[in-house]
Amino acid sequence: WTKWRGSRAGRFIRFAETYLRLPRGDRAGQLVKLWTEQKAFAEEWLNGDYSAGVRGMGRGGSKSTDEAMFSAWDLFEGADQGAPFVPVVAASLGQARSSVYSQIVSMVLAEPALRDRSLVFSGMGTERILAPRTGGQVVPRAADPATLQGMDIWPGGYGEEIGHIGQATWDA
Repeated sequence: WTKWRGSRAGRFIRFAETYLRLPRGDRAGQLVKLWTEQKAFAEEWLNGDYSAGVRGMGRGGSKSTDEAMFSAWDLFEGADQGAPFVPVVAASLGQARSSVYSQIVSMVLAEPALRDRSLVFSGMGTERILAPRTGGQVVPRAADPATLQGMDIWPGGYGEEIGHIGQATWDA
Protein backbone atom coordinates (compact mmCIF):
# COMPACT_ATOMS: atom_id res chain seq x y z
CA TRP A 1 0.00 0.00 0.00
CA THR A 2 2.93 2.36 0.44
CA LYS A 3 3.42 2.44 -3.33
CA TRP A 4 -0.23 2.81 -4.30
CA ARG A 5 -1.09 5.91 -6.31
CA GLY A 6 -4.23 7.96 -6.08
CA SER A 7 -6.02 10.05 -3.52
CA ARG A 8 -5.74 9.33 0.19
CA ALA A 9 -9.37 8.19 0.19
CA GLY A 10 -8.82 5.94 -2.81
CA ARG A 11 -5.86 4.30 -1.06
CA PHE A 12 -7.92 3.91 2.14
CA ILE A 13 -10.71 2.15 0.23
CA ARG A 14 -8.24 -0.19 -1.44
CA PHE A 15 -6.45 -0.85 1.88
CA ALA A 16 -9.72 -1.62 3.69
CA GLU A 17 -10.96 -4.00 1.00
CA THR A 18 -7.55 -5.70 0.60
CA TYR A 19 -6.31 -6.05 4.19
CA LEU A 20 -9.06 -5.50 6.75
CA ARG A 21 -11.20 -8.41 7.88
CA LEU A 22 -14.47 -7.97 9.73
CA PRO A 23 -14.00 -8.93 13.38
CA ARG A 24 -17.59 -9.91 14.16
CA GLY A 25 -21.07 -10.46 12.79
CA ASP A 26 -22.33 -12.73 10.02
CA ARG A 27 -19.30 -11.96 7.85
CA ALA A 28 -16.64 -12.23 10.59
CA GLY A 29 -13.25 -13.09 9.12
CA GLN A 30 -14.16 -11.95 5.62
CA LEU A 31 -12.55 -8.97 3.93
CA VAL A 32 -14.35 -5.66 4.24
CA LYS A 33 -16.53 -4.67 1.31
CA LEU A 34 -17.35 -0.99 1.75
CA TRP A 35 -20.83 0.26 0.97
CA THR A 36 -21.31 3.13 -1.44
CA GLU A 37 -22.07 5.45 1.52
CA GLN A 38 -18.87 4.42 3.32
CA LYS A 39 -16.81 5.14 0.20
CA ALA A 40 -18.48 8.54 -0.21
CA PHE A 41 -17.78 9.38 3.43
CA ALA A 42 -14.13 8.32 3.05
CA GLU A 43 -13.79 10.57 -0.01
CA GLU A 44 -15.27 13.54 1.84
CA TRP A 45 -13.41 12.99 5.10
CA LEU A 46 -9.95 12.02 3.85
CA ASN A 47 -9.79 14.39 0.90
CA GLY A 48 -11.42 17.30 2.74
CA ASP A 49 -9.76 19.96 4.83
CA TYR A 50 -11.21 19.21 8.28
CA SER A 51 -9.75 19.44 11.74
CA ALA A 52 -12.75 17.78 13.43
CA GLY A 53 -16.04 16.19 12.52
CA VAL A 54 -18.97 14.23 13.90
CA ARG A 55 -20.70 11.40 12.10
CA GLY A 56 -24.01 10.11 13.39
CA MET A 57 -26.13 7.13 12.45
CA GLY A 58 -28.42 4.62 14.09
CA ARG A 59 -27.44 1.56 16.06
CA GLY A 60 -25.83 -1.10 13.89
CA GLY A 61 -24.80 1.36 11.19
CA SER A 62 -21.08 0.41 11.47
CA LYS A 63 -19.84 3.50 13.35
CA SER A 64 -17.42 1.55 15.54
CA THR A 65 -16.21 -0.65 12.69
CA ASP A 66 -15.68 2.42 10.51
CA GLU A 67 -13.63 4.02 13.30
CA ALA A 68 -11.59 0.81 13.55
CA MET A 69 -10.92 0.83 9.79
CA PHE A 70 -9.87 4.50 9.76
CA SER A 71 -7.65 3.96 12.83
CA ALA A 72 -5.89 0.99 11.22
CA TRP A 73 -5.42 2.98 8.02
CA ASP A 74 -3.98 5.94 9.89
CA LEU A 75 -1.52 3.62 11.67
CA PHE A 76 -0.22 1.80 8.61
CA GLU A 77 -0.42 4.60 6.06
CA GLY A 78 1.83 6.83 8.10
CA ALA A 79 2.02 10.53 7.55
CA ASP A 80 4.39 13.12 6.23
CA GLN A 81 4.33 14.89 9.60
CA GLY A 82 5.89 12.13 11.64
CA ALA A 83 4.77 9.03 13.47
CA PRO A 84 0.99 8.59 13.64
CA PHE A 85 -0.53 8.75 17.12
CA VAL A 86 -4.17 7.64 17.01
CA PRO A 87 -6.15 7.56 20.26
CA VAL A 88 -9.50 5.79 20.37
CA VAL A 89 -11.46 7.66 23.04
CA ALA A 90 -14.66 6.62 24.82
CA ALA A 91 -16.39 7.55 28.08
CA SER A 92 -14.43 4.81 29.87
CA LEU A 93 -11.28 2.89 29.05
CA GLY A 94 -13.29 -0.33 29.07
CA GLN A 95 -15.67 1.05 26.47
CA ALA A 96 -12.78 2.26 24.29
CA ARG A 97 -11.26 -1.21 24.48
CA SER A 98 -14.45 -3.17 23.81
CA SER A 99 -16.14 -1.00 21.19
CA VAL A 100 -13.38 0.04 18.78
CA TYR A 101 -9.88 -0.89 19.95
CA SER A 102 -10.66 -4.62 20.15
CA GLN A 103 -11.89 -4.48 16.55
CA ILE A 104 -8.63 -2.86 15.42
CA VAL A 105 -6.62 -5.56 17.20
CA SER A 106 -8.77 -8.28 15.58
CA MET A 107 -8.36 -6.72 12.12
CA VAL A 108 -4.58 -6.47 12.52
CA LEU A 109 -4.12 -9.99 13.89
CA ALA A 110 -6.42 -11.58 11.28
CA GLU A 111 -4.36 -10.35 8.33
CA PRO A 112 -0.76 -11.66 8.05
CA ALA A 113 0.40 -8.61 6.06
CA LEU A 114 -0.62 -6.35 8.98
CA ARG A 115 0.19 -8.75 11.82
CA ASP A 116 3.76 -9.17 10.52
CA ARG A 117 4.24 -5.40 10.36
CA SER A 118 3.01 -4.54 13.84
CA LEU A 119 3.40 -5.25 17.53
CA VAL A 120 0.32 -5.59 19.72
CA PHE A 121 0.91 -4.83 23.39
CA SER A 122 -1.82 -6.10 25.70
CA GLY A 123 -0.69 -5.28 29.24
CA MET A 124 -3.18 -3.38 31.36
CA GLY A 125 -2.48 0.32 30.92
CA THR A 126 0.09 -0.30 28.18
CA GLU A 127 -2.17 -1.63 25.45
CA ARG A 128 -1.32 -0.26 22.06
CA ILE A 129 -0.66 -1.33 18.50
CA LEU A 130 2.70 -0.20 17.20
CA ALA A 131 3.71 -0.09 13.53
CA PRO A 132 7.53 0.03 13.47
CA ARG A 133 7.68 1.22 9.83
CA THR A 134 5.77 4.41 10.62
CA GLY A 135 6.66 4.60 14.31
CA GLY A 136 2.93 5.03 14.83
CA GLN A 137 0.60 3.70 17.44
CA VAL A 138 -3.07 3.28 18.18
CA VAL A 139 -4.09 3.47 21.84
CA PRO A 140 -7.38 3.19 23.75
CA ARG A 141 -8.10 6.11 26.10
CA ALA A 142 -10.83 7.18 28.50
CA ALA A 143 -12.46 10.56 27.91
CA ASP A 144 -10.61 12.15 30.83
CA PRO A 145 -9.38 15.55 29.61
CA ALA A 146 -6.50 15.56 32.11
CA THR A 147 -4.99 12.41 30.57
CA LEU A 148 -5.47 13.64 27.00
CA GLN A 149 -3.70 16.97 27.42
CA GLY A 150 -0.49 17.33 25.46
CA MET A 151 -0.95 14.33 23.17
CA ASP A 152 0.44 14.88 19.69
CA ILE A 153 -2.55 13.39 17.88
CA TRP A 154 -1.81 12.81 14.21
CA PRO A 155 -3.35 12.24 11.70
CA GLY A 156 -6.48 11.81 13.79
CA GLY A 157 -8.19 10.47 16.86
CA TYR A 158 -11.59 8.86 17.13
CA GLY A 159 -14.29 9.32 19.75
CA GLU A 160 -16.86 6.63 20.46
CA GLU A 161 -20.39 7.56 21.56
CA ILE A 162 -20.11 11.33 21.15
CA GLY A 163 -23.02 11.97 23.51
CA HIS A 164 -20.92 10.68 26.41
CA ILE A 165 -17.80 12.73 25.69
CA GLY A 166 -17.80 16.25 27.07
CA GLN A 167 -16.55 19.49 25.57
CA ALA A 168 -13.42 19.46 27.76
CA THR A 169 -12.39 16.17 26.16
CA TRP A 170 -12.77 17.64 22.69
CA ASP A 171 -10.78 20.66 23.75
CA ALA A 172 -7.99 18.40 25.07
